[in-house]
Amino acid sequence: MEISVAAIARRSGVDRTFLYRHRDLLAQVHAQPPAIPGPAVSRASLQADLLAADARTARLAAHVRRLEACLSGALGEQVRHESGIGGPEDTEQLKARITTLEQQVIDLELEIQDRDDDLAANRELMAQLNRHTAARARGIGPAADRAAIMPTATAMRARRLAPMGHGLWRSEVVDSPCR
Repeated sequence: MEISVAAIARRSGVDRTFLYRHRDLLAQVHAQPPAIPGPAVSRASLQADLLAADARTARLAAHVRRLEACLSGALGEQVRHESGIGGPEDTEQLKARITTLEQQVIDLELEIQDRDDDLAANRELMAQLNRHTAARARGIGPAADRAAIMPTATAMRARRLAPMGHGLWRSEVVDSPCR
């Protein structure tokens, strides 16, 4: 049943102004709680709704934490990548390049050693030639000339390549009776 000034006046058979002129009756009309249409709600159903809302809130809070962790990881990875903090992604390619460069260093060291050996042999030959020229100037005979131009032990050394492992090679000095 509807509780209003018009409904009470209609049911009582009086005019609405009658209720408005008698303030005590009007106060009683307004003091009545409004009628709620629909089925009555029990305390148990309200508690069940509250528990369901609490469970949904907990699920949503856990979902938000998971999303925050994913976002934090993605942002951290992006910052690490952009700042260059982490190691490079192409380590195998860099290792192969290092091996190639190490081999080039060994090859160049061998070439330098060969050139040093050639330089030493040339210096020795130049010294012998200078001795030979000086001996001729002093009038020493042909036997001295032959001894002066014979190669020394330094000039007789040869080199060979020996494997070091991992595809690298090194040079070894080998004494040989002839070159």
